[in-house]
Amino acid sequence: MTSSASEPIHDDSYAALSRDPLVSLVLALPLLVFYQGGVVVLLLSGVHVINGADVLTRFVLPHWGLKGLVVLDLSILALLLAAIIRLERRGARFRLGLFVPLLIESAVYAAALGAVLTAVLERLPFAAAAGLPEGNAAALVLSIGAGIHEELVFRLALLGGLGFVLVDFLGMGERSGTVLAMALSSLLFAGAHHLGALGEPFALSTFVFRFLAGMLFCAIYKLRSFAVAAWTHALYDVYVLVL
Repeated sequence: MTSSASEPIHDDSYAALSRDPLVSLVLALPLLVFYQGGVVVLLLSGVHVINGADVLTRFVLPHWGLKGLVVLDLSILALLLAAIIRLERRGARFRLGLFVPLLIESAVYAAALGAVLTAVLERLPFAAAAGLPEGNAAALVLSIGAGIHEELVFRLALLGGLGFVLVDFLGMGERSGTVLAMALSSLLFAGAHHLGALGEPFALSTFVFRFLAGMLFCAIYKLRSFAVAAWTHALYDVYVLVL
C-alpha cells in the first residue's frame, strides 16, 4: 500500500520511497524539465515539436508565446524544489542517489517490454508496429515527452479516474474493476495516436502494439509507481529511437 502525500515517511529505502506519491512525483519531474527545456531550445532553433498529450504547452504557447513557456518551465522547477522541501519536512531525506536504482529498474523494464511485445507480435497475423521518427534531437525530446505526458494522461489521470468510477462509484470488485480500467485506458491510449490532423493512419499492427504496451505500462504503474512507469516509457522510446 502506498502512503499518502502527507504522512510521515519512516522507511527511506528506495523500494519504499519510490512508492510514495510525492517521492514518485519528484523522481518523474526531471523528465518534464528535460522535455520542456528541449521544446524551448527547439523552438529557438525554428523546430516546432510538441507531444500529443502535452496539453499544457499546447495551451500556453498560442496564448503567451515563448515567454509564457519559459515561465511554465520555471514554475515546474519551483514545483520540484517545493516537493523536495515538503519531503524533508515529512522526514524523508531526498537524495540524488535514488535515481540510480530508478534508472536501472526502469531500463530493465524497458528492455523486457521490448522483448515481450516483439515476441507477442511475431505470433500475430500482421506486421509488427513501427517505432518513433528517425533519430534526431526532436525525436529524442518527443521520446521523453511521451514518457512523462502520456503517463500523466493515460495512467495517472485516466487509469486512476476509471478505476475510481468502476470500483468506488459503480461498485465493481477491485480486481475486475482495475483490469477493466487498464484495458479501457490502454484502448484509449492506442486510439489517441490515430486522432487529429497529426494522427497516424490506422493500422491494426500499431494499434495492437500500443494497446499491449499500454497494458504493460498500467501494470508497472499499479505494481510499482508513476515514476517507474514514466521512466520506463521514456527509456523504451529512447531505446527504439537509438536502434
